Amino acid sequence: MATLLTPKQEFALVSAGALLADYAQRLSDFEVETIALVARRWLDLRAETMITAAEWLVIEPAVATLQDAYRRPTLRRIAA
Repeated sequence: MATLLTPKQEFALVSAGALLADYAQRLSDFEVETIALVARRWLDLRAETMITAAEWLVIEPAVATLQDAYRRPTLRRIAA
């Protein structure tokens, strides 16, 4: 069943889009393609964008992986 994107999901998509350029190699091709598919839908439809539970189950951990990859070098610099 598909539902409208929540603000949290919209933010996750925007975050993923910003981080994919530098950290896409951390994800599988399937994860990257799923993010791209839903992001394209969001760019076209904005507030009317629907997402399935299966898509979110792929996107949510993928975004966490991207955010972790972004944070690690920053945390190392702070700890040094």
